Amino acid sequence: MKKKLIYVVLFHMALIVTFALCLLCVGLLTPKQHTVTKTLMTKQKPEIVWQAINDFQSQSSWRTELERVERMPDSNGKELWKEVYKNGDSLPLEKTESNAPYKLVRTIADPELPFSGVWEMEVKSQANGSTLTITERGEVPNPFFRGVVKVFFGYEHTIIHYETELAKKFGEQAVIH
Repeated sequence: MKKKLIYVVLFHMALIVTFALCLLCVGLLTPKQHTVTKTLMTKQKPEIVWQAINDFQSQSSWRTELERVERMPDSNGKELWKEVYKNGDSLPLEKTESNAPYKLVRTIADPELPFSGVWEMEVKSQANGSTLTITERGEVPNPFFRGVVKVFFGYEHTIIHYETELAKKFGEQAVIH
């Protein structure tokens, strides 16, 4: 009986190690840098979309994953804030470019994180409203972490979630391309 238990434990440990090695292999085969673009179609005017994406302090009212947003002191004359998530994680962000109501660029402001990146958000007027195109340019140096992101989340996940939440804020179904 004791011998059987040892084999069961060893088998499960081998499975865990094999799975971790598979994630590492996926990460090693995945480039460090990535670019992802997704576009939300909305019935809102560009000014309305701009107000929602630019007013970071009130985003916790429509982004379900956010607990709160904390304003931080400006960094080199640029707005800095920290998104605090309901799971306890936080992410400092810096507004690196702003051209109302058409373009907003925000950058991850913590070089110690296991990833870095920039979101370029472009709002364009359309016949029946506007579009919000978010382009993420990111880097994930750690191959194991790259494997985890690739297998479990995908690089599009965060943009799609953000645009879906924004559509809900407007009382619309998300139409994302």
